[in-house]
Amino acid sequence: MAETTPHSPNDARPTPAPRKRKRGRRIVLAVVLVPIYATLSAGAAEYIINDSGSRLAIANGEENAQKLVEGNCEKLEHIVVMGSTKGLKWDKKLWTWDEFLAFGADCISKHEEELKKRVEAIDSCDVSSIVYTSGTTGNPKGAMLM
Repeated sequence: MAETTPHSPNDARPTPAPRKRKRGRRIVLAVVLVPIYATLSAGAAEYIINDSGSRLAIANGEENAQKLVEGNCEKLEHIVVMGSTKGLKWDKKLWTWDEFLAFGADCISKHEEELKKRVEAIDSCDVSSIVYTSGTTGNPKGAMLM
């Protein structure tokens, strides 16, 4: 499944995952959520993405996605944009929200058994989120939440 999905269990990503019901099944993403405050500087956001090892980011609009594209986010492989990606140029994968949801639905149907194994492997001691400070006294610091 790792070759066909943009994330693997416990990967960090810098925005909350939507909890959504579709056809009576709950869509579950086994990832670590890393929210980034909209008021943070581009440098602080870049630091958080790199420090957390985020491989996927969800950006609210093209303007926020452009900041990610222009940043030096070493491990970032995917940007999902809530809106159009037409004005963006990046050498890695850009997704619209609808494309990302369609890809996820396709992966669920193709990898149902793997998904069940991953859900069963989730433990109450697994990190579910990393919340970073504003970084007013230096680089932001992350607090892991279980």
